Order: sequence, then C-alpha cells, then structure tokens
Amino acid sequence: MGSPLTIDSTTLRSLGFIVSEMPRFRSAPPQTYSTVPIYGKAGSVVGQRRIAHREGALVGVLTRATPTLAETALDQLKHLFAGGVTLKDTSVVGTVRHIDVLLHGELASPPAGSRSFRLNVPLLAVDPYWRAASTTTVTLTVNGTSYPTALGSAPSYPVIHLVAPTNPVITYRDSAGATLKTMTFTITLTGSDTLDINMATGQITKTVSAVTTNAIDALTSGDFPFALDPNDGVYGTSSPDIKTSSGGGASSTVIYTKAYL
Repeated sequence: MGSPLTIDSTTLRSLGFIVSEMPRFRSAPPQTYSTVPIYGKAGSVVGQRRIAHREGALVGVLTRATPTLAETALDQLKHLFAGGVTLKDTSVVGTVRHIDVLLHGELASPPAGSRSFRLNVPLLAVDPYWRAASTTTVTLTVNGTSYPTALGSAPSYPVIHLVAPTNPVITYRDSAGATLKTMTFTITLTGSDTLDINMATGQITKTVSAVTTNAIDALTSGDFPFALDPNDGVYGTSSPDIKTSSGGGASSTVIYTKAYL
C-alpha cells in the first residue's frame, strides 16, 4: 500500500504486518435494495436504499525479528480485530478514508518456528462504502438558490438543517437541472428554532425553545428519505444540487459524509 493502514492509533506496519493487497475492498461491492421504515410513522415504508455488505481481506506478510515476536504480533492483530473496528486508509493520495469492518473468519496460525509468513485477514463490512474522514457542509444561504453537493462515488445520506422555516419546500435536482426529489412541509418556526431532516435514520425533528420533538407529521408530501447520488451528476465534473424555499441562511445547512465504492 502507498501509506499505512491504521486501526485507531495503531498502524498495521508497526506490528510487522505489511499489507500488499486488499481483495474486494478496492472493487465496487455488490448492490441490493430494500424498503426503509420511517421512524415515528408506524407501517410506512418508502424509498430504497443500497445496503449490500462487502466481504474482503487484507493480504500481506507478517515479519518480526524472532518467531516469538511474530507470534506476539499475531496475537496483537487478533486482539485488534476481535470486535468491530474502523480501518483507516491513507493510500489514496490527498484523502483519508474509513470503513467499519469485522473479522469474518480465522487467522491461520504461522508455521512453527517461523518469524515471517503470509497472512490473510478476512473481513466483513456491513456498510460497504468507504467514507471520508470528515463531513461536508453545504450552506443554504439564499432561499430559492440551488447549491451543488459534491459527492464521492457512492450515495450519501444527508442531514438537512433549516433555521426558522415557514412551510419549506426542499428540491433535489440532477446536474442538468431536472427535479428528482421534493419534500413539502407544513410548519412555521421562528427565531432560532430549527427543523432537521435526517435521511440516514428516517427522522424528522423540530427544536423549539431548545426542546427537540418528533416532527414527522410536518411532512405533507414528497420523497423521504432520499440519498444524494453521484449518478445524478457527472463524477468529478458536475454535482447534483439542493435548495429550499424557506429557512435558508448562514446557519441552514446540508451535512453529509462523502462515500466511496
């Protein structure tokens, strides 16, 4: 790999494990689709979400100065992967990407007396996508103005945060300007009160006088939840965009994490 793989603050290289390849973690994962339940609205399901898992492996060589140290390093690797962990990859120049993985099989014991041996670490990622290390924030400064949502190579599920909206209509368009999704709300908020639409969890909440409550009933029509999808733009050239008819301003935002195949 061009740069170390890291779990928490531990680089795999520091344990003597030099990863040479990542089968199926660099390829596009298989896709499946399922309906999504809406939180707080019993019996309602809308939309489809890509939820295929990804099975892959880290393949390389574990080398230490002595057979005893090699065995100790293998024990440390077993301990690291014993629970779910976040694998960080900095081999893509200019980016840091994360993926949550579980050990999905056995780590074979080394040949007796060996201080260097080939190692295959089988892993399972329930969420198949790599994700950026930090979130992306798009500010909806002016009502009625569309703002581009730069994405990775996989769908992202945003949180739309509106301050003091009055019956807002949210519009999601492709990069050619065609409307793909809309959401219409019947709600009036003032001052610093907010409306939050969480596409990942299927929750819609309002915060009034610092008290947050369910606001799913404020959605009167439209598409919910939906993803920001790179297929709605031209990757690396133009992005889909989003706008709101009300509740825009310096504090109104679309927040998401870029996802990658």
